[in-house]
Amino acid sequence: MAQHDMNPDVDWRQIDISEPHEIAYWTQTFECTESQLRDSVRLVGPSAEQVRLHLRGPVVRRVPCADGLLAIARRLAPKPGHLSSASA
Repeated sequence: MAQHDMNPDVDWRQIDISEPHEIAYWTQTFECTESQLRDSVRLVGPSAEQVRLHLRGPVVRRVPCADGLLAIARRLAPKPGHLSSASA
């Protein structure tokens, strides 16, 4: 947003929710509502980084091949109630 570039005296690492132009900037930047922004600042403080992390939520990374490996492991695992010849 142009407001960010035009005012170098503003500390853009901190969110000031009393300033309408900052609310507009941060809600657009974080793609959130004003209510979500205000709640986040109330919960984690005015640090833009902390608010970003709070709004984003936990990052869940999925291993692409995990489902395939799990399916293979299930096929190879001994069936319940079946005894192998080695343990008989």
